[in-house]
Amino acid sequence: MCTLARRGTPWSEIVGELRGEGDSRFAVFSSAPDAVAAALAIQRAFAAEPWPTPRPISVRIGVHAGEAELRDGDYYGSAVNRCARIRGIGHGGQVLLSAAVVALVAGGLPTGASLTDLGELRLKDLTQPERVAQLTAPDLPSQFPPLASLGARPHNLPVQPTALLGREQAVAEVLALFGSGTRLVTLTGPDGTGKTRLSMQVAAEMVDQLADGAWLVELAPIADPALVPSTIAQALGVREFGGRPALDVVRASAVRSGFVVTEQNAPAIAEVCALDPTDPDVLSDEEAGIEREQALIDQAEAAARNVLGDDAFEAARAEGAALPLDEAVDIAVAALAQATDQV
Repeated sequence: MCTLARRGTPWSEIVGELRGEGDSRFAVFSSAPDAVAAALAIQRAFAAEPWPTPRPISVRIGVHAGEAELRDGDYYGSAVNRCARIRGIGHGGQVLLSAAVVALVAGGLPTGASLTDLGELRLKDLTQPERVAQLTAPDLPSQFPPLASLGARPHNLPVQPTALLGREQAVAEVLALFGSGTRLVTLTGPDGTGKTRLSMQVAAEMVDQLADGAWLVELAPIADPALVPSTIAQALGVREFGGRPALDVVRASAVRSGFVVTEQNAPAIAEVCALDPTDPDVLSDEEAGIEREQALIDQAEAAARNVLGDDAFEAARAEGAALPLDEAVDIAVAALAQATDQV
C-alpha cells in the first residue's frame, strides 16, 4: 500500500482513482515492487510537471506492506495507519519504504533506483520503532532535511504495544483546545477509560511544536506531596542545585518545556498546588464546579457498570482503555448530559 500527501494530481494516469482526505491519497497494490515502481513514477511525474507556481509542487510518499481489511469499498487496519505514519515523517519529493517493503523488493527495484537506509525511527503512533529506507534515483532529488520522526524532539514517551485506534476524534478535540491557546487541559473520567493513553498520543502529535519536547510524569505512585516537584524535575531531566527548591527549578524549566502530567493523584497535586482560600481570585470547589464534576464522574462510572455489568466493567478497567468501556462511558455521559442539560 502507498500513501501520498500532495497538492496536485499528476499521478492519476499512473494509479487511477485513489481514496483519501484533503491533500492525502491512498492506493493499494497487489505486490510491493508494483507499489515502489508507482511511487517512483509519481515522483518523476511531479518533477517533470511545468507548475504555474513560484515553486514546484512536491509530494511525499510512504510505502508499507501488511494486511488490511476491505470493508464497504475501503481499507482499514493497523497497516493502513502505519503507512500514513511513515509518509508523515517525510518531506516533499521523498519516498520512504518500511522494512517490510524493503524485504519484498530486494533485487527487484526499478532500473537505476537504489535504497538508502535511514535507520530505526519512532513514529507518532508510539508503537515499536520502524526501520525506514529512502528510495532514490539519479534523476530525482536525494538530499532532504532530517525526518520529522518522534525522535526529532526530546521526549520520554514510552513505546506502546498497539496504536491508538478509534480515538481520533478525542485526540483532535484535545489538539484543537491547545491550538486555540489553551495551556492546560485536564482529562477526567473513571479508571480504565484510556485517559493516560490519550494524553500520551496528544503529546506525540504535538511534539513537533514543543521546542524542548514532551514529557510524561507519572504521579500515581507518589504518596508524599513533597516528592511531586522532584519527580517532575527528574522526568524533565532538570538538575536541582545550589539548595534551590525543586518546585522553583521545575517552574523555571516549564516556561520553556512542554510536558504532560498524567496518572491520577489528586491529593498530592492539590497539596503542592495549594492556594490561599481567602484570595479573591481563588474559586472554591463548589464555585469551580469540582464537586459537581466528581459527582458526574461517579454517576458515569455507575452507569458504565450498569451497561457492561460488574464483571465486564472490572475486566475492562483492569486491561486499561478497553474500547467497550469507552463506549459504555460515552453512553453514560451522554445520558447524564441530556438529563441535566449540561456537559
